[in-house]
Amino acid sequence: MRVFSDLTSHYYNTHDAVRIMNTKQAGKYIKHGVYPKDIMWEEDLNTLVFVFNKAESKELYEKWKSYDLE
Repeated sequence: MRVFSDLTSHYYNTHDAVRIMNTKQAGKYIKHGVYPKDIMWEEDLNTLVFVFNKAESKELYEKWKSYDLE
């Protein structure tokens, strides 16, 4: 599904995206130059959701899983 981001004023494909609700994890991605395609409020979960491109964030995700992301 193609979604328009009010944050970036661009479209992104949800199939190519990952949703991150952990603000520390999202912050580390941003620190390493991978920026969210969208940020939204998830009412049901009462939290912010950061949407990142799956391919762009893959390497950082692997580091995050192994506790190597500084």
